Amino acid sequence: MRYNGYMKRNYPDYTFGLILFGIGLFMLFKNVNVNSFHFYTFHSVNTGGVIIFLLILTSAFYIAKGYEILKYAIYALVILLVISIILGIHVYLRPMSLFDLILILAPITIGIGLMLQS
Repeated sequence: MRYNGYMKRNYPDYTFGLILFGIGLFMLFKNVNVNSFHFYTFHSVNTGGVIIFLLILTSAFYIAKGYEILKYAIYALVILLVISIILGIHVYLRPMSLFDLILILAPITIGIGLMLQS
């Protein structure tokens, strides 16, 4: 529907699509296993330990000297630490049949389609 040149949102379709999308994501997340959290390792070197050491060292130099560039180095090291934690998480999808996977992915795709259409 158009109203004064703008698209008028069809709220019942949008909410039904949002509900279907939520149900599909719930079923998908129910079948995901998160296993063995640890820091990311690169050639048998624990990157989390190296990043934490550099973060402590950089923070100490920032407190002692107060250089502005060290503040940005601290931000970069915190971002690298978060990335290292995310890369260390192993996520597995539970073994299931194709029928189960279709029953999980169908509400997600139909919900996205209804939300985009309205």
